[in-house]
Amino acid sequence: VRKLLDETAKPGQYRWLSVRIPDDISKFDKLGINIKSFYEAGVDIFNVSDYYLFYQQCNIDKIKPQAPDAVYYYELTHSPQNWSLQVKGYDSSAYRRGTPEMLQTAATLAYQNAADGISLFNFAYYRAHGPGREFRGPFNEPPFYALRELSRPLQLKCLGMYYFTRIDNPNK
Repeated sequence: VRKLLDETAKPGQYRWLSVRIPDDISKFDKLGINIKSFYEAGVDIFNVSDYYLFYQQCNIDKIKPQAPDAVYYYELTHSPQNWSLQVKGYDSSAYRRGTPEMLQTAATLAYQNAADGISLFNFAYYRAHGPGREFRGPFNEPPFYALRELSRPLQLKCLGMYYFTRIDNPNK
């Protein structure tokens, strides 16, 4: 992929190569992830993800020593928790949407754990979508107004910290 990107880039242009990897280091061997090999093969950016939901803890500080010159982003999504509505069909889950304060706290902690930046995923799901909307709301616009702060680690340190905990199955 690196070779193809280099061969097809316009003169003087550099194309960045990024891979999305799990934050859970224990999964690396099973998935064939070798950070050092990826970096040596031309990966520039590692997008570290907790999958569909976001957490306020990350392991970038444990991953980064394997390729310290690479760039590491921590992925934040629209939600820190979801639970089954126990109905059939696509998107049969309800979920707690992340508040700006939750996102900013997660970003602050990611920077403290060696993240170089923040990436965003699935922010469209703040908005109404799919069947069963009446059971999964309330919906609203993504908190675009709060996102600028996510790229400013020094300013984030000045904001309050808002922690949350996850309940494994809130239906019980």
